[in-house]
Amino acid sequence: MEFSERILQCFEERNVKPSEVSRATGIDKSTFTKWKSNPTSKLDLENAYKIASYLHVSLDYLVGRETNSENGLNNPLENEMMYFFRRLSDADKRNIVSYEKYICSNYRAEAKETV
Repeated sequence: MEFSERILQCFEERNVKPSEVSRATGIDKSTFTKWKSNPTSKLDLENAYKIASYLHVSLDYLVGRETNSENGLNNPLENEMMYFFRRLSDADKRNIVSYEKYICSNYRAEAKETV
């Protein structure tokens, strides 16, 4: 599988549109369009890193050296959560993360009480 095909596959698996990645990374939309018609089109390392960071996967995964996206999302519910999370403002994202930490700390406290 070509590098570009794996990236497009990651988009599909994570319900991410190329236009969203373009806005978030500054990579021109035409780059993604080119890949659909010519999967062997090359991508410079800086843009590859931006895409990997956006998708939360390693560069090794994108180039096919790893078969499992260790930072990727394999759970459909996690995919859905990230789909909506990416659309939030940075302030809203910080609020969500704070709430997640709160929930996890309560969960750990409850687990200790039952022991």
